[in-house]
Amino acid sequence: MNAEGIPRKRLAVRSSLAALTLACLLCPAAAIARATPDGDGTLSAGLAYLAKPSVQSQSPKAQARILGVAASGPGSLQRQGSRLLVNVRFEQGAIARLADLRSAGARVLDSSGRYQAVTAAVTPGMLRRVAATPGVASVTPSRAPMLYAAKCEGGSVISEGVAQLHAETARQAFAVDGSGVTVGVLSDSYDGAVEAADGSGPIATKAAQDIATADLPGTASECPAQTTPVDVLEDLASAEATDEGRAMLQIVHDVAPGASLAFATAFLGEESFAQNIEALAAAGAQVIVDDVGYFEEPFFQDGPVAAAVNKVTGAGATYLSSAGNDNLFDAEGNEISSWEAPEYRDSGGCPAA
Repeated sequence: MNAEGIPRKRLAVRSSLAALTLACLLCPAAAIARATPDGDGTLSAGLAYLAKPSVQSQSPKAQARILGVAASGPGSLQRQGSRLLVNVRFEQGAIARLADLRSAGARVLDSSGRYQAVTAAVTPGMLRRVAATPGVASVTPSRAPMLYAAKCEGGSVISEGVAQLHAETARQAFAVDGSGVTVGVLSDSYDGAVEAADGSGPIATKAAQDIATADLPGTASECPAQTTPVDVLEDLASAEATDEGRAMLQIVHDVAPGASLAFATAFLGEESFAQNIEALAAAGAQVIVDDVGYFEEPFFQDGPVAAAVNKVTGAGATYLSSAGNDNLFDAEGNEISSWEAPEYRDSGGCPAA
């Protein structure tokens, strides 16, 4: 009896049932079915099950499913062709028993006298012979490790637009990340903003810093797949420059980290803006985006910029730009913005200046 008056035998049964219930919740049914496989005490449960002839004949994928492990990647059984990698541990004399392991059919890959351990490659049919080697204390599978690498996608700061656009979901659903596509950006400048003498601004970083933090690709990037630098066709070095173009490129890099990037300034006049649209397309940009609007752009016919956009889209490029009605007012309160109209409407005469 315990302190609460419950017979110990019944308490043990309840504990066993609770443990079994927990196992049912956490483990696949196949794992429970093989919870007590045949073995001689040295083979791990999974390997003892794998040593059965009926399981040996299965494909590696089927074996993984039967054992309840991943078929590939982290946690999967490491293999060398038809052989499995196993960890063989000895009570003592591991190095002296290497010849015995080889006689049992094992291919010795590594051994340690300090830890009395051997890493070996064996076929499932050799497992019991290896386990029967004198001095062997245990034989366990070598599971593929996790590879921890620097988080190259996104860099130090990830744009909020990635979540808003469900970019991660789209990349996984359609197996795309921008690879094979070049995105061109037009704005004021890429790396031309002049920093204040006290280092306070107008910008937080320079391009080299963005590359170092993986916020942009570049030759100095530590990310192997992101060493192609931004193709800067024409930049703007000016006290008025803000490097907004580089900020836009950071957003594109977050959304489509595999895409190649290009930049050209749109701040050297309307005609230069138009020329740089065509230059980006000629440089291979299949997607082009700008955030620039000139006051001189006509409303009811295509100006140089619109004509350039028509030309590149006619050749297959996708062009994206901001659009809107700014509701501009002059100093006297007169509305000077345009009103949307389906077509030009002749007023019968020119209005007063």
